Amino acid sequence: SVSIMTQYEPLKKYLNKRGSLAKGSGHLARYLIGGSNKKKGYRKIQRGEQVWTWLPEFHTRISKFLDRYLIMLESGKIEREILEFTDDAKARWFDIAQKIENNLRDGAYLNDITDFASKMMDIVTKLAATMHYFSEQTSNITVDTLERAFKIVLWHVDEFKYLFSSEFMIPQEELDAHDEAEWLHEKHWKGIYYDVRVSKSAILN
Repeated sequence: SVSIMTQYEPLKKYLNKRGSLAKGSGHLARYLIGGSNKKKGYRKIQRGEQVWTWLPEFHTRISKFLDRYLIMLESGKIEREILEFTDDAKARWFDIAQKIENNLRDGAYLNDITDFASKMMDIVTKLAATMHYFSEQTSNITVDTLERAFKIVLWHVDEFKYLFSSEFMIPQEELDAHDEAEWLHEKHWKGIYYDVRVSKSAILN
C-alpha cells in the first residue's frame, strides 16, 4: 500500500500529462491519495523544539525488520509469513465488502469512483496486515485492526472522490477566479471602509 499526500498543482500537471492512462488503467486506484489543506496563516507556532516521541521506536522497529530480512537474504531462503484474520474479523470483512458493493449502484456514493471502490478491500486488507505485522501481534489479525485500517481507507475515499469524481470537478476558470480573489484579499483589501484600486497590469500578472 502506498500513500501519497499531494498539492493540487503538481497533481494537475501529472494528470494533464499521464492522467488518462493512469486513471483509465486503474493505476491511480491502487494508491491512497489525499490532498493537503491550505493552512498558511493559520498554523500554530510551537514554542521550543519538536519532541519526536514515537520516532525512535519507529526506527527501532524498522531496523529490526530490515535485520530480519538481511538474515533471510544471507541464508538464501526467504520465507513469507501467512497472516490470517480472526473469525469475527472475517465476518466483518465480508460485511464491509457487501456495503461497498451496494454503494456501486447507480446514484450511490461510490458509483462515480468504481475504479477505486473495487480496490478498497484489497487496500484495507494490505493495510490491516501491515499494521498487524508492524505492531508485532502474535495472533491472527483482529477486527479492531481491520476497523482501524478501514477508517484510514474511508478518509481516502472522500479524498479520491473530491480529486477525481466528475461530480466534484471544478472548471479551471473557477479555480483561477478563486485564486485571484484570494490574492486580492491578501495583498490589496484593507476593509469595507477603504476604496482600494488595483491596476489591470497587476491583475494580469
